[in-house]
Amino acid sequence: ASEGKALHKLQLGLLRRGFECLEVGGTLVYSTCSLNPLENEAVVAALLADTPSAELLCWDPLNSDCFQEGLTTWKVPDDHFEENGRWMSKPQVSDKKTQVTLFPSDPPLAVLKRCRRLLPVTTEAQHGGFFVAKLRKTKTNPPAERRVAAECTDAKETHPKKQLVRSLFKALPDERWEALQAYWAFPADFPKELLRLNKLNQVILASRSLANCFLPMKVDL
Repeated sequence: ASEGKALHKLQLGLLRRGFECLEVGGTLVYSTCSLNPLENEAVVAALLADTPSAELLCWDPLNSDCFQEGLTTWKVPDDHFEENGRWMSKPQVSDKKTQVTLFPSDPPLAVLKRCRRLLPVTTEAQHGGFFVAKLRKTKTNPPAERRVAAECTDAKETHPKKQLVRSLFKALPDERWEALQAYWAFPADFPKELLRLNKLNQVILASRSLANCFLPMKVDL
């Protein structure tokens, strides 16, 4: 329970940053290997609530029997849920201890049904479940979004040594790439520049926009 609540803030930051780097008309797929609504629908709902340019798209997977519509309502477990089994009530706006975006809206946000949950319902399923949401940027960013997107663009066009900017992710060292290539048998034309290191020094596969995005300030992801 506590892990899902902690990941909510992290994943909301990642989704916001990725969406800010989109051009108008661009699409972004947000997906997790979890069925916890705090990491999924709650994250998407928070983005939609404060980003007027975001549209949640409908899509129909080929094998619809394994998919479920997104949830429109859910419960938030107490910090000690494993011990007391209690659920939390939605906090007041003045309560800064609990993140309001964890909770579903009232009335429920019906558009969240456009999300899809891949359930491990078949004997062939080699996974514990996935969540997928497809988003599109429909119009020019509001001023706040325009500012952040412009900072990403300006930083990419300027040599990082001349500006106090830092990359969103660190470059993958050659020795780690060679080890990965040997283990996974990546082809010679694999775009290794998209393999980056996050702040935990873990290897991630980033989109081209995120791999090339530089930040002129510290951003809490």
